[in-house]
Amino acid sequence: MSFPAPVAPPFLILGFVFLPMLVVMVALWGLAVGTRRHAVPSWTYWVSGVLLVAAMGITLGFAAEGSLAKFKSFPSPLLPTTGLCVLLWVAIATSRAGRALDALPVAAVVGFHAFRLPLELMMHAAADAGVMPRQMSYSGWNFDIVTGASAAIVAVLVALGKAPRPLLLAWNALGSVLLFVVVAVAISSVPPLLAFGSAPEQANTWVAYPPFIWLPTVLVPAAIAGHVVLWRRLLAPRDLPG
Repeated sequence: MSFPAPVAPPFLILGFVFLPMLVVMVALWGLAVGTRRHAVPSWTYWVSGVLLVAAMGITLGFAAEGSLAKFKSFPSPLLPTTGLCVLLWVAIATSRAGRALDALPVAAVVGFHAFRLPLELMMHAAADAGVMPRQMSYSGWNFDIVTGASAAIVAVLVALGKAPRPLLLAWNALGSVLLFVVVAVAISSVPPLLAFGSAPEQANTWVAYPPFIWLPTVLVPAAIAGHVVLWRRLLAPRDLPG
């Protein structure tokens, strides 16, 4: 069965270009502030930045030349590519530079996840436009919009000193679970698995093309890394600043 390249309206293309770029810029800004406050060597920040930007360029290039849209065998090149990007973001989050993020207010770490609200709205629009499988939107099995919508609220509560540790633990656990669910749905929808049906509109192939490749290789890894950073803060035996 052939899976054609997605034909998306311009606003979706622009959204999936600018949101990943914004998320990377915010992550790099956080790393810059954290390394400066922690007196971490500047080269750790620059290495992290070069790696993240290089990964964006490489994955976009692979997607543009069609290298990731090969679904006749399992795993598709899309899956290991995504896995490597997740490992990169997690490695940076747990590296010397990433640990400097502990110098940031917890409210900022929580608020970072607010990007998942516009992301989920764009994904729902993509499903309505026939670009993305319906099961990956909040009208299907993806409820991660709850994390994005609540991130700003919880961040404000943290900043006001009205978010106790149990609330933050529960919120981070919920966000982690919801993210795991949508990732599982996405993987099980990639050919040849096609757990939700074999019709082209039910196959998760759209993310193998630019700019949508940045959903699994930038936005999902950023969300995972954000949870890793917050778990480290929450499980540390010290008081949580706002």
